[in-house]
Amino acid sequence: MSFTMVPVELLPEPFRTKVEGIQALGGDPSFFQFAANARPVVDFYWGDFYGSLFFNGTVPIRVKELVRLRLAAHSGCGFCQVGDAESARTHGLTDEEIEAVMAFELDRFGAAERAALMIADLTAATQPPKPADPSLLDELRTHFSDAELVELFTVVGVLNGMGRMLVATGFVPATCEVPSPE
Repeated sequence: MSFTMVPVELLPEPFRTKVEGIQALGGDPSFFQFAANARPVVDFYWGDFYGSLFFNGTVPIRVKELVRLRLAAHSGCGFCQVGDAESARTHGLTDEEIEAVMAFELDRFGAAERAALMIADLTAATQPPKPADPSLLDELRTHFSDAELVELFTVVGVLNGMGRMLVATGFVPATCEVPSPE
């Protein structure tokens, strides 16, 4: 089955610029061109989710970038890894920090960031979900307010769901080997 793609030249701004940026990074913008068939989805995902929550919520963007990178490491999605790494750099992460996240190395991060990364590990789409250890939830509570925890868990949930959908629909190949966290 093939999906109907909106040609790049017919995409509305700023969505067209986003697709052109993906192409410039060597990524495949097919999902974005398909999603453009449903303007409310585009407005929700790139406007509300990313514009209002991911880049403007209460949890530091750095933490959300770390979590997003970690989920990309779990999924093995090379496209996500390239695009997310570029965004993470834009928001202050170093190449060494990005490499550590992708290599499942927690030691170079502070306690709050480690706890957030552990939630990403626990909820990654590469394994069935299971309840978090109470000590991890207690650790999260020492670093994040209840409102921040709702935001963090929602970001993880939306990103995981989108990742699963992209693989299931064939927009992202599920052929990359994914290293296991220790």
